Amino acid sequence: MQHLLAHLAETFNSDFNTNLAFPQRTDVIPLCVNTDALVPREKAPLRKKLGLPKDAIVLLYLGYVSAMKADLIPLLSILRNLVADNSKASVLLVIAGTGRELSFKALIDRSRALGVQKNVVIRRGITDENKTLLLAAADIFVSPSDSIQESFGLTPIEAMSCGVPQIVSDWDGYRDTVVDGETGFLVPTIWADCKAEYEGTGDVLGWEFDHISLGQSIAMDPGAMRDRLHELIRNPELRALMSRQSRMRAVEHFGYKAVAGQYDALFAELMAIANTIPCPATPRRFDQPAYFRIYGHYATRGLGNEDHIAVAESTPRDATPTIPMWSADLDDGLRVLDSALAAALVETARKHSSGQPPALRVGHLIELATRNGHHPIQC
Repeated sequence: MQHLLAHLAETFNSDFNTNLAFPQRTDVIPLCVNTDALVPREKAPLRKKLGLPKDAIVLLYLGYVSAMKADLIPLLSILRNLVADNSKASVLLVIAGTGRELSFKALIDRSRALGVQKNVVIRRGITDENKTLLLAAADIFVSPSDSIQESFGLTPIEAMSCGVPQIVSDWDGYRDTVVDGETGFLVPTIWADCKAEYEGTGDVLGWEFDHISLGQSIAMDPGAMRDRLHELIRNPELRALMSRQSRMRAVEHFGYKAVAGQYDALFAELMAIANTIPCPATPRRFDQPAYFRIYGHYATRGLGNEDHIAVAESTPRDATPTIPMWSADLDDGLRVLDSALAAALVETARKHSSGQPPALRVGHLIELATRNGHHPIQC
């Protein structure tokens, strides 16, 4: 957000020869997860229910399956290396979530080409219940996200709440949630400036083209990903330690109570600041009509507060003013004109309009009517 605001100010100032700036204060409050529902559980019963092998080391990618979200093809090559180097342990990669048929087909074809199809399980269109079971049943959560769409990432937090260590790309929001070496590992990423290549392609080819192309210009260190996975696969004690630390961090920082407390504290601080700022008596508005100011010249002359007013001599003393209620049928009986108010104004004018010229002025009449309980705008 800081970069967006700075870029906007720079562009605006350049185009319009101004010197605007945003005095930035960017408070960061994370999204939250239900840490009461997403909890560590015994894995064997879950795997039996899900049809997963009991003794395998289960790596889980959970989310939208698309090159726009995360390129999983390199992960399959890493998997082949993990399988070859861990002959004493069965390594299984579960890819679960939603996405286009073409994306899943590409993964299936690639896993066959690499000879790891028996080590890959694909689950499409999973239910919320199965999502929770999969998270708790996994040994390691993995996400090599390289998309500018991934600004936070809920699934690593959900895995964290289930006590599952996370190995994710060192990328934007992941960097703020996963603690490297404590709840899991962050895998380095690198990106080259390709502004010139994609400055206008989105206008012609659509945002999806831009996002996929940008993702292809970002590289995650596959060697580091492989080494981190090896480390956790071969070290159950480290997995157990990271599991405990993950659960603790999820509850302390991303549970409902923790996040709500951050909002409460921010609101209290901002309210205290707001109370020290004087509120203008009449807030400036630029979107309200000013009919008389704009169209007043249409009439021969205007009626002002200083104009004299009197009841016409032809008005009978006992007559009640009659106002056509043609407005009654405009909008479900909306009454624009009020005959009771008109009668009150006439009676008030009679009492205060003696003399030549009449002593009563328009502004005085409105003031008198207001004293009697009528709203000045109505008058």
